[in-house]
Amino acid sequence: MAKKEKATGGAYRRGQAQAVDRKDDEGLVADIVRQFSDPYAFYRELVQNAIDAGATRVQVRIVHEESEQEVRISVNDDGSGMSQKILEEDLTVLFKSTKEDRDDAIGKFGIGFVSVLALDPHLVAVDTSLGDGVRHRLELHRDHTYDLLRAEGGERGTTVTLHVRTETSALATLIARSKESLERWCRHARLPITLFVHAAAEISEPLRIERPLGLEGTLVAIEGRSEDQKTEVVVGLHPQGARGAFYNRGLLLYETTEVFPRIGPVAFKVVDGHLEHTLSRDDVRRDAHFSRVLSRVERAVHGPLRDAVVQALSGLDADAWRDLFDAAIAAGLTLSRSELHVPVLVPLGGKRTTTLDRFAVLRCMPTSPGLAEALAAQGIPVLALSLEADAMRLSELERLSGKAPVAGDRHDALFEPAVDRAIESLFHPLSELLAATVRAPSSLATARFGGAASARLSLGLAVDRPSTAPIAELSADPFRLLARPPLLLGLGHPVLVAAKEALSRGGNPITVAGLVARAILSERELLGATQRNVLLERSLRSLAEGRLDEREESP
Repeated sequence: MAKKEKATGGAYRRGQAQAVDRKDDEGLVADIVRQFSDPYAFYRELVQNAIDAGATRVQVRIVHEESEQEVRISVNDDGSGMSQKILEEDLTVLFKSTKEDRDDAIGKFGIGFVSVLALDPHLVAVDTSLGDGVRHRLELHRDHTYDLLRAEGGERGTTVTLHVRTETSALATLIARSKESLERWCRHARLPITLFVHAAAEISEPLRIERPLGLEGTLVAIEGRSEDQKTEVVVGLHPQGARGAFYNRGLLLYETTEVFPRIGPVAFKVVDGHLEHTLSRDDVRRDAHFSRVLSRVERAVHGPLRDAVVQALSGLDADAWRDLFDAAIAAGLTLSRSELHVPVLVPLGGKRTTTLDRFAVLRCMPTSPGLAEALAAQGIPVLALSLEADAMRLSELERLSGKAPVAGDRHDALFEPAVDRAIESLFHPLSELLAATVRAPSSLATARFGGAASARLSLGLAVDRPSTAPIAELSADPFRLLARPPLLLGLGHPVLVAAKEALSRGGNPITVAGLVARAILSERELLGATQRNVLLERSLRSLAEGRLDEREESP
């Protein structure tokens, strides 16, 4: 190796910088090191330098020398390399950068390299070559002085190696923090980045750091590029609301949960070659380029993202629909009733959602089994939403549709024909008793009532198959003079349940029929004093006639 050359200029001259061993007075360099809140952010800075140098790949190696209790962290790239002049006059001089006038460069402040001191290495070695047969080595010491050496050979590119004293017990943390930092800052870099770990005489599988631009955990996301292909945007709705990230050529500059005006609480990532971080690395510069990028995000939110949300809502089950709908409303997306799909309890035509304009009434989830199926069979949708649990969502749907939601089981009645032989044995005496008091029904039948009819004992209705009807339409009188409908009895009503139990215990059908007739007339407010007397008289007469018949038939 050629002779050691002492540098004559720069912020790291021997004897000029304060010694970093003195924690009470660390000097300007130490002050700048402290600006990097993440001591592992040097990975971002070195990858950034590699990208600016035109590298096509970056390799990171963590090698643990257990015998020396030292870890060597090296970042190697195949970029353009650095000359001796750049090493002496730029790399080792604070606030000076060869990239200040380059629009395509990410770093321009001349302080990024200082971040390698954040882990307090006892030595930082920079090996670099322009590919011209000459290699330079810069050794930066813990006291901020450096030595510059020269040698023959060397491939084009740069390797920066940090020599860090560490206990074996701290190795796992160092490796984990390194991986975490690389994935945070460099996950969308536009060149391959590979991490190799050599520890405890083992070599781990190489880990690729970079991955395509995307959003994790979003409900819906879209991607797009500007016409000039220089700006890439990915926007989505996230259950946790706002989260934004700004990148330059895939390297993270800044991430935030800030809600930007006109964009709303959405998640987005944007890559643009004109974005720059601030000097302190804690924000992105809020300049004209920043405003232009936000305008692109805004257009993506209220254009392609909105359309994607509308499309997604048309194919989701109720739970996923709730999450996406809530996020869309929170983000202020404009949704129209003719295109907004809402989930239905029973699929219509094989589809789990339908548009708001299909609803004459916003029927909500009923509690009656079978009601939604019966309505669906008639092409009537029922929302898979409840008045109580989905009150805020329904309020929004009411605003969009102009229709107030109603509980399905309080609006519609369900009728399912059912036969009960015990109750049918009461039809003859019941019909005679009703004929004697008001008027005989045209016929008697039984069914199971659901929905708004659940509490009814009887209705004037002809039913031969499961069907539904709005409760407001069920006003037909089974005792009117002309065109009387059949008298339909609800088998689940407590009166009929008690009647069936009485019959099973040997109760007289005439007596039981009298109690049922009394309940039917009472429900219809037709049970006056006259009707009570008639029912009593007819019941007694029937009972007496029945006993007389029994005597005549006995031997």
